[in-house]
Amino acid sequence: MKISSKFSVLIIHVCVSTIVFADFQEDIQNKQMLYQKERQELLSNQKIIESASHQQRIAILQEAEKCIQQATTREEYRICEQREQEARKKNIEKINAKNEALKAQAKKLHENLGKDR
Repeated sequence: MKISSKFSVLIIHVCVSTIVFADFQEDIQNKQMLYQKERQELLSNQKIIESASHQQRIAILQEAEKCIQQATTREEYRICEQREQEARKKNIEKINAKNEALKAQAKKLHENLGKDR
């Protein structure tokens, strides 16, 4: 039985398509694994930032408590409260800047995933 040239071309086309599709699938899986790894890194960094924020707030409160306990006048007490308020504000600004950087990373990651699809 003789195989026609059209049938041979079809067989070759199917084989090549299968190979290309397999490579495409592998590429998608690799990108998905990389995406998941990067998301985990973002989460890990978010947890580090939040934990550091908690520790800094504790330190601010401890320092404020120490200052208040040592205050002997109303003016010293006010200074303690003012220092605490300033320290909290600086801490919030610092944490917000770090969170904004993480948001930018997450946005870039999401945009890159969309480009790859």
